[in-house]
Order: sequence, then C-alpha cells, then structure tokens
Amino acid sequence: MEQATIQFVSAWSGLSYELDVELGPIGDDSRAMRAIRALWSHPQITGPWDSPEAFDLAPDPPPRPDSRSHLIRYGFLAGSSDSQLGFVSWLIRAGESDSLTLSIPVAILEGSFPCVFPLSAETNPWLQSLNDILADVASHIFAAASFQAAWIGEEAGAVAPPAHALTAADCEHGGVILPEATWQKLSPTWPAVRLCTGLMYTK
Repeated sequence: MEQATIQFVSAWSGLSYELDVELGPIGDDSRAMRAIRALWSHPQITGPWDSPEAFDLAPDPPPRPDSRSHLIRYGFLAGSSDSQLGFVSWLIRAGESDSLTLSIPVAILEGSFPCVFPLSAETNPWLQSLNDILADVASHIFAAASFQAAWIGEEAGAVAPPAHALTAADCEHGGVILPEATWQKLSPTWPAVRLCTGLMYTK
C-alpha cells in the first residue's frame, strides 16, 4: 500500500491485527523506555512519527513514557513480499499492567494481501510469515526488557487474558509468546518454538 494511501484517516479505523506485549506491573518507566527503544530499533521497523501525515518527514526519536494512559506513535513494518505495512504503536498504562502494542489496521493488510476472515494462518498462508516477523519483534523487545507474555492475532490487545491469570488452555493455539519459565509452569500440550531469547512461541 502506498504511503499516500496509508495517510488516509479511513485506513486507521476498524479492526487491527496486533502484537500485544504485557510488560509487567504498571508504572516502571525504565522498563517501558527499554521496550519502546527496542521496538523502534528492530531492523524491520521504521519510525516513529506522531501521525501518518508526517510519514514523508524524518522519523522522530522514540518517545519517553510518562503518566499518560496512552502513548501513540506511527511507523512501518517491513513485511513479506517487500510490503511496507503501516502500524500504530500504543504504550497503554491502565489497570495493573503496562502493555506495548503494535497494531496493523486490517484495512492496510487488505491493501497488501488477499484476506479471508476471520484471519488465521490456515486460511491466509501469507499470515504465518507476518506472525513470525511479529514474534521476532517480541523477541527483540524481550532482550531489552523482559516481559510477562505476548500475543499475536486479530485484536490481540483486547482479547488476551492477563498474564497472572494464564492457564494452559489459554496457550492451546497459535500466537502465544511466553518466557520459558512460565511455559514450563503451565505445561501446555500445544507445540512451541524456542526463539533465540529463550521465549516459547506457538505458531
């Protein structure tokens, strides 16, 4: 999708496909800053910008966390097949935990790939490659700021259970990323791939 098209307001509304990272207890500015810097330093990510209208300008420095409940920035993720996927990142400080979310509007995915809904790798073969890229982003964040859990999927930030309430049944599907100690404690039967940082990732 062309950058000019990505700037349209309509592209940023509706459902999103997300990497949602639960960093840990709310208010740890040092951990949040390390996670934000890691996100924006990933080799397949360009940004951040304050708004889609600024995409033609040089990127800004990574934002510093503060007491605001939502810290929003925009960027590009280099996906499969040379696609450049616009996304919005959120640092959400609400409830008991801080979370960092990379959110790709479904409207932008539809501009780059043939989408069959609901989005799953079984019906959208291209999606597994995107999932693997997002898992690598999570691993990159974890190396700088260890986190409690991460999830990949449609509206992941809204539907993922909190890390403290996780059960083995919650891990019986793809798109779950957990520290090895948590994975061993829960002992899910679903197979997982060990990432280079020791995270366990279900495809």
